[in-house]
Amino acid sequence: MMKNLSAIIVAARSGRRLRTPIPMLPFGDTTVLGRTLRAYVDAKFSEIIVVLGYRGEEIRASLGDLAGKIVPVQAPAGDEPYADLLRLGVERLSGTAKAFAIGRGDQPLLGKEIIEELGTAYAATKGKILVPTWQGAVGHPVFFDVSFAADFRRLAAPAEIWDVIKAHAKQVEDREVQYIAVTQGIEDRDDYFDALRCARLPVPEPAPRPEPTEIAGGSAGGEDPLGTFSFGG
Repeated sequence: MMKNLSAIIVAARSGRRLRTPIPMLPFGDTTVLGRTLRAYVDAKFSEIIVVLGYRGEEIRASLGDLAGKIVPVQAPAGDEPYADLLRLGVERLSGTAKAFAIGRGDQPLLGKEIIEELGTAYAATKGKILVPTWQGAVGHPVFFDVSFAADFRRLAAPAEIWDVIKAHAKQVEDREVQYIAVTQGIEDRDDYFDALRCARLPVPEPAPRPEPTEIAGGSAGGEDPLGTFSFGG
């Protein structure tokens, strides 16, 4: 992996409606975030900055030994706009960083080999932006020369990472890969189950839901996109 290359992983986009934040969902012997981070740790980035939001301390604690291998950044309110989360991560880059990769915390199908392939491809761009694609769909991680950090420091909601990419379209190189993992994140229960199946891990059974309690104005509680699961045993 390229020397002085940092990784910024945004793991702060889970909504407060979830009983279990997406980064903490079980994934094999770790969690969704833990499995994602292993790929970056194994690829030997100079530093791995993880931006945490809602229930950030719990998410960090769920990482076990991996917690000591990251630079945690806690979003103050826990549910900041994505532009703010990106800015928080970029602001923590070390002074020795020459380039950085921005990834998502919900990509447990990523592996060391995928990231190393992208890192090698990025090195050949000589300071441009490398965007991985799978069958034409754009994915993560996206690699940037450190000179683009200034764009992220100026980023404001509702801007996204793609706004920076579009602003420098002539300096972007696409890298078509054979791995759906670069585009596959987890937004809901179906995505989670699909990721477990792809990793050949057991899919949990939904736990019985209690009968709703009627209160003034409707039933208690709100919708939970992921629900509560049981892995049996």
